Amino acid sequence: MTTTKADPASPAAVAALMERVAAQPGASEWVDEACCRRYLVARQGDEDKATAMLCETLDWRAQFLSGLEARHRDIRRANATGKLRVCSFADREGRPVLRMAPRLENCRNEHDANLNNLVYHMERLTGGRSVAGVPPSPDGKAIIVMDFRGFSMFNQPPMRTSRATLAILQNHYPERAHKFLLLHAPALFHAFYRAMWRFIDPRTREKIVFVKHDREALERHFEPSAVEWLSAAPGEGDGWDADEYFAEDDELPSLTSPRAVLR
Repeated sequence: MTTTKADPASPAAVAALMERVAAQPGASEWVDEACCRRYLVARQGDEDKATAMLCETLDWRAQFLSGLEARHRDIRRANATGKLRVCSFADREGRPVLRMAPRLENCRNEHDANLNNLVYHMERLTGGRSVAGVPPSPDGKAIIVMDFRGFSMFNQPPMRTSRATLAILQNHYPERAHKFLLLHAPALFHAFYRAMWRFIDPRTREKIVFVKHDREALERHFEPSAVEWLSAAPGEGDGWDADEYFAEDDELPSLTSPRAVLR
């Protein structure tokens, strides 16, 4: 097949990609013009590469996401501390916000549970799950804030999990991040980041911002009330209540419901 380069934003390129994947399982429910545009941008307008990438995602979604609710116990346990959290506020442009807090790590070596938790939160962040308080993004993108206060060798994720996390974000949620804001990154993390550098797509690298003067940088992206919340250390008076947080997702059974007991 001859490789075709196209303008990722062109209606013709988007329509062509939609037609190419139309017969794939799950395409009719999940693939729309915005989705196709993201995959074309991620592959610099190469329709063949974008098609392959999108088909891989559809296969992955069929395998991984089809039973996500059945793994709700793992998700709740992995996130009992609130180490991942879709925030109750948006950035100044209306984009949803995900905060990651390594200091709240509670199951460092549980690879599968942590990936389940990651995917659940990416779905919650990007609108794959209809959750109260998470408005749609104006451009389909989100802000990811990683707060490294308390980061240490004891909560640093294994390389296997870090690489799997990066692969999921880059391969199956392309062009979903507006910025990655890395707060309070210590020397230990910089060494870890250098080890991961070669696995990070150049487009992703451009979105990573190490924040040195926290408040000033945060004020460029967030309203004052959000800046105050993000300025506090994760887990210290941030109002985290796991039951309340997960209750906002109507499709995720509670641990005490009959649906949960039967699983």
